Amino acid sequence: MRCDISHIQPIMYSKAFAYFQSFVKDFDLEIKLVKGRKTKLGDFCAKINAPSIITINNNLNKDTFAVIFSHELAHYIVYKKFGRKAKPHGNEWKLNYITILSDLLNIKAFEDEKFNMLVQNIIYNPKATVSKNDLLFEHLVDNQANSNNLKLKDIQKGDKFTIVGKTRIFEKLEKRRIRYICRCIDNNYLYLIHECTDIVKIKA
Repeated sequence: MRCDISHIQPIMYSKAFAYFQSFVKDFDLEIKLVKGRKTKLGDFCAKINAPSIITINNNLNKDTFAVIFSHELAHYIVYKKFGRKAKPHGNEWKLNYITILSDLLNIKAFEDEKFNMLVQNIIYNPKATVSKNDLLFEHLVDNQANSNNLKLKDIQKGDKFTIVGKTRIFEKLEKRRIRYICRCIDNNYLYLIHECTDIVKIKA
């Protein structure tokens, strides 16, 4: 089966699309665009008697889309070679992920110079999720349609807020690396919330 990715061409830069079109043409794989999800940017689902499936959120900017696609393609390659014997984000996955990203850098597939540096950072130390790479997460957030929203990092300790689209009220407490300890006013539980989370500040 030939893998058709023509439907994702509008959300990729030309050099990245040309690379991926050639790279995946013989893969037994289906690429699906899905509505933006809060819990993940992309995922890979292995199939035995049917094409495996990669889903990617349709609200990503072009540079981030290419990185997420690379991440999921690395899962596909590892699965086809090792089945379920390899760890999901083990050395085999890291090697393939790094290889794809290096290829993209070599052909200058990313048009944002700042993003090129972020990708080099990923290659140096690839993580299982984008949110674990705070620089890349910040770039992703800054390029989303909601980039004008207030972020958790923008308010002061002790300020109260809600997360955009949610109703629970939190109080901002201490910082822990790229997250803040926040106390939920409703149940008094403590939560770790990423500093780039979109919030609405509650006026005192």
